[in-house]
Amino acid sequence: CNTELPMGRLKSHEATCPHMRVRCRYADWGCHWVGRKLDLPGHDERECDFRGGLGHLVERFRQGDARAGQILQQHHMQIGATSQMLSMHSRQLMMMRGRNAGNLVDVAGLAMEVSLFPGRFSAMREIWSGMVNQLEARCMVCNGMLVAPSLLLVLRVASRGFQLISGLRIETLSENEAYFVADAVLLSLIVAMLGVLCVSCFFIDVKGSTGWTIYNIRNFIPGQPILRDLAAVCVAMIHFSAIEFTGIHPGILLWQFVTLVTVGYTAFVSRILEKNTNEVTDGGMVRSARAWPVVVFGLRYGFLIAACGFAPTVNAVAMLRLCKQTRGLSPNVTAEDAECFLTQLSSISLTILSSLITAFAYGTAVGDIDGEGVVVAWRDVAIDHALALAALAYVNASVFLLEKWGRKLGESNFHVGNEAFVQAHRASGAAVVPNVKPTAIGCAVFGVCSFVLLCIATG
Repeated sequence: CNTELPMGRLKSHEATCPHMRVRCRYADWGCHWVGRKLDLPGHDERECDFRGGLGHLVERFRQGDARAGQILQQHHMQIGATSQMLSMHSRQLMMMRGRNAGNLVDVAGLAMEVSLFPGRFSAMREIWSGMVNQLEARCMVCNGMLVAPSLLLVLRVASRGFQLISGLRIETLSENEAYFVADAVLLSLIVAMLGVLCVSCFFIDVKGSTGWTIYNIRNFIPGQPILRDLAAVCVAMIHFSAIEFTGIHPGILLWQFVTLVTVGYTAFVSRILEKNTNEVTDGGMVRSARAWPVVVFGLRYGFLIAACGFAPTVNAVAMLRLCKQTRGLSPNVTAEDAECFLTQLSSISLTILSSLITAFAYGTAVGDIDGEGVVVAWRDVAIDHALALAALAYVNASVFLLEKWGRKLGESNFHVGNEAFVQAHRASGAAVVPNVKPTAIGCAVFGVCSFVLLCIATG
């Protein structure tokens, strides 16, 4: 070939040059011919031993071999994809078997996933099936979330008491300081024992995550869930003792933090779980959990007794019950679903009980004062009871509003998260679980509640 061209075009020229030396296309089958490309058609027609029927047979065999290679390659790809899918499913199965609704660590992981990535949670709900498919499991999750902030408060108070004991030097303390330290240590020990007793009530009663065992004690306590009432009293005493331990103003602020996380965040998470299921419960899933009346009762009366005193608290409960009968107040105002054993007392019984307690609490103070002072003392009694009634209304309203806002934010977070996940799935094409950003609502709620829990733990 006498063609002259630049070196850069040599490869492209060789592909089309008729003088390029080539081998017969049946060289792999035994033909040894080598010649110019322009002589190849004549060789195939007149000289090649494989021309005619034998050539067609070889060509068909070659095409079949190529097709078999392609099919084999496709099967290898399918086997690889199937292996990856089986590996992913085995990991998911191990994760499902390892997750337990009674484990607070798993509950925390579920709450974080639901808060930050509700769309991904909805798409991969099977991974959490052991914690969300059944109502009992979902209520167990709510039980853990309801009780956890109060238990964290118990750990904080108990650890502070332990720190006081470990760093105590009796010889350097004055009488007042020794009394203060002894009081603080005793309170911390009481709080720790109350926390253990409260948790024990949940473990002893094995009826389920939505109810308590009813006990009958020789018609003295007919048909009453005693362990529920005992756990509720323990929670109330925990919060009362915690406020006494930290001081009235820091204690009330700490109580607000515990209430926010206990009611608001639990309602937020439970609403998202409800949206991922078809089951509808009366009053919401969080109210179906058996820890709801225990914790709300403890939050309410622990705060009231610490802030207002025992006698004004009982009087406020009686007055609110009378107002409900005369004015037809909503159950959300009176919070009757979290009254525990107080629902067994009629309005008349509560009124008589509050009168006796008030007379016992204020009788000696009034009797020691002359006529001028008696008026002032009873005026103070009236003010105390009015403040207690206002505090009771405030606590009930706080619980109602926190639950309402938590459920509303949870529903909004569910819709926003699912829309973002669908858009990310379409944009990623074949990706089964695309990378999605956490929702803004979820980040805000989860961040605030995490900060509040940190404040509860560290003070």
